[in-house]
Amino acid sequence: MEYCSVNICMLTPMYLPDVGGTQLAIRNIANSLTQQGHRVTVVTVTPSMTPSRNEEGVRVIRIYIPEVRGISYVNSNIRCFRRVVEEHSSQPFNYLHLFHFFHLGLTAIALRKTLQLPLMTSLMGADTYSPTPEMAPPNVAGRFSRLLAPCVMNS
Repeated sequence: MEYCSVNICMLTPMYLPDVGGTQLAIRNIANSLTQQGHRVTVVTVTPSMTPSRNEEGVRVIRIYIPEVRGISYVNSNIRCFRRVVEEHSSQPFNYLHLFHFFHLGLTAIALRKTLQLPLMTSLMGADTYSPTPEMAPPNVAGRFSRLLAPCVMNS
């Protein structure tokens, strides 16, 4: 069976070297897609100074965001949006894949509209439940369903 190679941009608020279930799942998906001949770029925001680089054939762009309560969220979304638009202008993406809607969801929707790209969203962790009342608003997915609907229907 023949298929074409595509250029995929994965957006995530967390990635390796920080270790967790989300980070490992994204790495496994990115590696699998790369092994199938696709080009994958992972764009992540991080408070660490870990450099951007190619890791096992996956291009990883780390956007350094110092942790400043309240400002980090807005800053990370703005800088992520700008960087993806910049990357798209040099090597156009075919698809956007967002992990953790709660963190970068509005950025992903803005990118989808600006770049006219299909958007796939993987809801994870506190996107779908609230482990404790202090951690996240309950049922974030439900609250954002009106925003997600156009992404699902038009992608």
